[in-house]
Amino acid sequence: MKKKVKAWLTRNKARTARSRTIEEKRKEKAKTRVTRRADRVRHEADHGRHEADHGRHEADHGRHETDRGRHETEQEKTKGICGSPWVPIL
Repeated sequence: MKKKVKAWLTRNKARTARSRTIEEKRKEKAKTRVTRRADRVRHEADHGRHEADHGRHEADHGRHETDRGRHETEQEKTKGICGSPWVPIL
């Protein structure tokens, strides 16, 4: 009979203990929200500095021009898988 009582006590936490953990979780989420916002601001500042250094625009998300040319010549040599230069090499 002691085992049943012990299992019952460990299965259900007291209401105050549960609310305490909920409050702690809320505080942790608030901390991560603040740090996430700070990281985003820091990233945007670094990203702007990076663009100024390299002279790239935000719309240029693709490959660098030299990489693109290198890829296209490689495609022409092999003609891709099905003979089309636009099908990527796997």
